[in-house]
Amino acid sequence: MRVYDKGSLAADIPAKSLTDEAPVYHRESQKPSYLAHARQLDLSKVKQPKNWNKVLLTLLDIPSIASKHWIYEQYDHM
Repeated sequence: MRVYDKGSLAADIPAKSLTDEAPVYHRESQKPSYLAHARQLDLSKVKQPKNWNKVLLTLLDIPSIASKHWIYEQYDHM
């Protein structure tokens, strides 16, 4: 990778330094507190809805469930 500043070479970095020899950070992590509770959920005990159309409309009404691709493409594609 070559970095130029106002036409003059400022840095010449071998690709291996940026890929194979780059530092790897192992950050501390922990499982979310809700995960154990969520894993105990028995899906066979969940009741089936009577009106699937209402379920679909409810899901589609949730703003965070749909793809935002069209809005990004229209306003933030650069």
